[in-house]
Amino acid sequence: MISVVIPAYNEEALIGSCLESFVHQRTHFDFEIILVDNNSTDRTQEIATSYMARVPLRIVFESRKGRGQARKTGFAAARGEIIASTDADARVPEHWIETIGSVFARNPRLAAASSSSTIHDCSRFTNTAYNALQPVVLRAGAVIVGYQWLNGFNFAVRRRAYEQSGGFRADLNGIEDYDLARRIGKIGPTLFVQDMAVIFSGRRFRNGLFVGVFDYCKSLARYVMPHGDGFLDDIR
Repeated sequence: MISVVIPAYNEEALIGSCLESFVHQRTHFDFEIILVDNNSTDRTQEIATSYMARVPLRIVFESRKGRGQARKTGFAAARGEIIASTDADARVPEHWIETIGSVFARNPRLAAASSSSTIHDCSRFTNTAYNALQPVVLRAGAVIVGYQWLNGFNFAVRRRAYEQSGGFRADLNGIEDYDLARRIGKIGPTLFVQDMAVIFSGRRFRNGLFVGVFDYCKSLARYVMPHGDGFLDDIR
């Protein structure tokens, strides 16, 4: 089985389209979805509940807010031998589950696989530049550091590798995916899979591509500093 973990905080505007993309999955692999309601105060849980008859969905509640804590809770609830991650503002392609299952079946030593995303709701320049450059940056980064960045919006990991790594750090509210990737990369091979890109909200870049990129770089710098927290300003 493949488990999919989706953390969500006040995502009433987008959680429906996210879950709708799982209604249309074309796959022979069994899968489940674990939605982690991270103490939402809007209709996120109500909208998600309406999908329970259409997709194999479980909703778990996590009152301690933060990306690391929410993902950690979701991964702890997962039943699958492969655990995948995406975000509540993302839409996965219809072959997403099938691609993940096939990649791990073909590569029994593979610890984790990740992919990119595309955005379509920003300016023409931001959309075009982001969509062209992100896969290049991810591939180049993996060559430099020796492992693939496991983007929280689009990655999958073998359960035993995740458990061996110690899992997500609950104290990180940003860069928690990169922190996990560093430890997973020491356990086994990681892979970039081009043809499983998700579509997600460009809200991270609503003030411009360079401003959004700078925010991520600033968070990464805070993470690598002694006693850094990797905090990413909450844009949800």
